[in-house]
Amino acid sequence: MENTSITFKEFTKAYIRNFPDELRYLQTPVQIYDMDDLSVKNLVTPTPLLKADFNFIVFATHGNFEQQVGNEIKKVSAHQALLVLQGEVTSLLRQSPDVRG
Repeated sequence: MENTSITFKEFTKAYIRNFPDELRYLQTPVQIYDMDDLSVKNLVTPTPLLKADFNFIVFATHGNFEQQVGNEIKKVSAHQALLVLQGEVTSLLRQSPDVRG
């Protein structure tokens, strides 16, 4: 399977429907997003394997999701966090309809 490097801007354009305009051009070193804006209704899953050019942490407050990181499938439930470091190959595989965070 081929890995693809992708910027955050390219990722949002390709895989997030209706990305809120107020977040689209956020240019701060630390960016915080509500999962309601990036969840089931807007995020196309599964995403292809990507090697992102940014680090990200996802903290779920409700529901659950599965994320592939490298060769591992990580199952994240409410009150758990997932850290994906820049350069790691990752894919969002699935998310429950009630995922929030």
